Amino acid sequence: LFGRAVVERIDAIAVDPIAHNVVYIGTDVGAYISFDAGQNWEVMGSGLPLVTIGDMKVHPTQHFLIAGTHGRSMYKIDLTDITGIGPDNGAPIAATFELHQNYPNPFNPTTKISYNLPGSGQVHLKIYNVMGQEVRTLVNESQIAGNYTAVWDGRDNHGNMVSSGVYIYRLSAGNDVQSRKMTLLR
Repeated sequence: LFGRAVVERIDAIAVDPIAHNVVYIGTDVGAYISFDAGQNWEVMGSGLPLVTIGDMKVHPTQHFLIAGTHGRSMYKIDLTDITGIGPDNGAPIAATFELHQNYPNPFNPTTKISYNLPGSGQVHLKIYNVMGQEVRTLVNESQIAGNYTAVWDGRDNHGNMVSSGVYIYRLSAGNDVQSRKMTLLR
């Protein structure tokens, strides 16, 4: 798989409709998840056997994944249990631009950053070190009004693990900008 010495054949791929940087793939030997748009991968869940995954679909509003396997039936996996991110279930769109405190904080190895957008537009969510140097870009895309969550795994833009310390995350959308502090403990 990517970043490993052995490359497995990818038979199915799905992007999480709630957290667009979360990607699921099915291979000849099981399912994998990436919390950083495919930069790093880990085995997905414990309820899925290590068999060929032929197809994967994520329900767009209920946040579960259906995986079709070769000769072992279909599996339904609650993605909220795996990602910690749940569906909005009709939650109203926020009236104000808001960046929430990451959770958990301090964290190791991953943390979730949630934010609300009252309108559509180009959105940037970036991580900086205390010297003001950009460490990672988590979001750089146009998004519609809504509630969003991004996951940071403590890696920089090149896929390298960053050191323990205080980091600043900054959300900008149009003229709105908010920043908060978080602590990574290794």
